[in-house]
Amino acid sequence: MDKIEKVSVNGQVYELAGSGGSASDITNITYEELKELVAASGLVPGSKYRITDFVSIYIEGEVYLNKSAGHQFDIIVTAKTNSELYSQASAALHEGDDYFSNCDLSKWELKYNINSKNEIGKGEIYYMKDEFDNEANYDFKNCLFKIRNTNSKFLGDTTEIYAYTFSFLSADFNDIKDFSITGKVKNNSVYNYKITGDTSNGAIALLCDASSQLFASIENNKINGAAVIYAKATLPFIKNNAINGFANINIPTSNVKYMNVTGGIDIDSDVDDNSKTIGIGNVIFNSSDNPVCSIIINKSLYIKYCTLLSDGSTVNIPDNVDCKTIICKDNTISYFPEN
Repeated sequence: MDKIEKVSVNGQVYELAGSGGSASDITNITYEELKELVAASGLVPGSKYRITDFVSIYIEGEVYLNKSAGHQFDIIVTAKTNSELYSQASAALHEGDDYFSNCDLSKWELKYNINSKNEIGKGEIYYMKDEFDNEANYDFKNCLFKIRNTNSKFLGDTTEIYAYTFSFLSADFNDIKDFSITGKVKNNSVYNYKITGDTSNGAIALLCDASSQLFASIENNKINGAAVIYAKATLPFIKNNAINGFANINIPTSNVKYMNVTGGIDIDSDVDDNSKTIGIGNVIFNSSDNPVCSIIINKSLYIKYCTLLSDGSTVNIPDNVDCKTIICKDNTISYFPEN
């Protein structure tokens, strides 16, 4: 049988790698053209195709309740059969783009499905890992989650914002940047069973607020579920937190670190005196048929104004009282001071 070097789909002729040349050759192609090749069984196994018009598209109010930032990069896929693509894919700079110019897209790892969940989509990224070892089960460079002040009081009079999974905020919330492209976000793992985009329905956003992004970082967090975590300090960071379930944590005068949450927790620090430091560490929350909430705090830290979602109780620890353990059970609050 003669080797196939060209294929015609709807009058368009494509010269294909993998038939006569090197399998490492790449065919530039649009998303719709690639869809047509798949439908016509026109792929050449082993050949690579670069989708030059790809962009993740999230449509608020339809399949997704969030929106896309619209930052474009190309996706390179490989044909598994004449009508099927491997899910593993890679990324490359889009011609003329400078948004990702300081990123090393050659080190990104992607999993891609050519079928879209909305009418105008160009396929779906369902796994992404960047050069800083941040990973998620969606395109975290483009997916924007809606955060509302009804759930996140740090917004104040700002009704809502759209935030990246890893965000750097200006003081007035008018400038929200993807912090993951700066190298200040590392070794984070984020998995959500569905992307819905509201704080109460699955948003994932880790937000640092500072005068300069040089002094902020988001590192070593493991999120499995939904979390909105806000930290504001001279040197703000969100580090070493493990969330399995739901967490809404707003700390406007300190960092968020060493939290281990299973089930759900809502911490909203209402502090008018900015000279006071609210510190949270080693929080463990477990929900069950008989909910017990145990919060373990580092000896050098204290917490006050903590709302526990297990039964709606509020912990209000007096000033200057450091607590090692707080137990919330059957609407009864107990706390144990340090020795």
